[in-house]
Amino acid sequence: MKYTRNFYEIKSNEEIFEKIVEEKNHNKDEVQAIDQYLYRFSKLQDILGQKIFKAILNIYEPDQEALPFLDVLNKLEKLNFLEDKKEWLNLREKRNKIAHQYDDEPYEMTEAINDILYQKKILESIYLGIKNKLKKGE
Repeated sequence: MKYTRNFYEIKSNEEIFEKIVEEKNHNKDEVQAIDQYLYRFSKLQDILGQKIFKAILNIYEPDQEALPFLDVLNKLEKLNFLEDKKEWLNLREKRNKIAHQYDDEPYEMTEAINDILYQKKILESIYLGIKNKLKKGE
């Protein structure tokens, strides 16, 4: 499953990413590694939110495609696929923040990158929780 690959690529680059973020000046390869990490984080977050969540909801409550996203989160929380919808909304906010940061805002960009690094653990927990719940067929 390509979604799983994105997750494991994020996981395998985490140590490299943490080391790079601590430094001030970055070479081309380091900048590329940061860009890839942020892209994969964003992509996985998008795929879960736009595709997987709706697919899960369709399994348990068919004909819910037209629901607003907040209602999808509420239903997934009730089905115990999400512990707290606020975590997901926070992830989405952080992803949006990184998407709108620019090179001429180095402090804001650094803060956004650090947020993404911290939020990775939450995204990982959500992803693995969903994966395990679906495997068990709950």
